[in-house]
Amino acid sequence: MVHDALEAIIRHDVQCAEAVIAADDEVDALYRRMRRDLQQAMLQEPSNIVPASHLMFVVHYLERIGDHSAGIAERVLYRETGDLRHLSMSSGSHAIAA
Repeated sequence: MVHDALEAIIRHDVQCAEAVIAADDEVDALYRRMRRDLQQAMLQEPSNIVPASHLMFVVHYLERIGDHSAGIAERVLYRETGDLRHLSMSSGSHAIAA
């Protein structure tokens, strides 16, 4: 996603930017699934708590990278089209519901 967001900037590519924004929804869904699975693993086996907690941080950071990539893509769309539909007006617009 990061590569595609940067390519969208360089090539002024609206379609690429739209694809990055759409991919963020998939990343968000994967994040929710992984978080749920890791929580379940911790509940089932206490020895999983430390390694699963570390993986939770990794999953969270990857999800945030997706959010930042989508933010870049939103700005490309705005720059190229003037369309504010996708432009996040606050930093909390990509928050994931638990």
